[in-house]
Amino acid sequence: MSINHHDALSLEWIARGIYNSDRLAFGGMISADYFEVHPFDAAVISLAPFYHKNINNKDIKSFIEKYRKAFDQFGEQKNPDQLVSEYVRELEELVVELKQDNQIEAYARDSI
Repeated sequence: MSINHHDALSLEWIARGIYNSDRLAFGGMISADYFEVHPFDAAVISLAPFYHKNINNKDIKSFIEKYRKAFDQFGEQKNPDQLVSEYVRELEELVVELKQDNQIEAYARDSI
């Protein structure tokens, strides 16, 4: 499985914003190059801190379940580019919501 570099770069910026980190943080995994091949890992990396703090776990679980299944069947998707675009958009929206609801400041949309 591979996604386009633009979407992978968006995933990198989302994950970097969570940890206020540079590229290649998290053992080299926070990278557009890595996310091109492993796009679902961006959600796991980005949402883990919220899940660990028990912040809105219902929405996190719902998101993870939805997209884990979708990416498990990526090769069978009728429109994989649309799936990836929706995934990136929904991940960003969820992260923004989680941070706003909990007054966490590291992530900023203008950094994307």
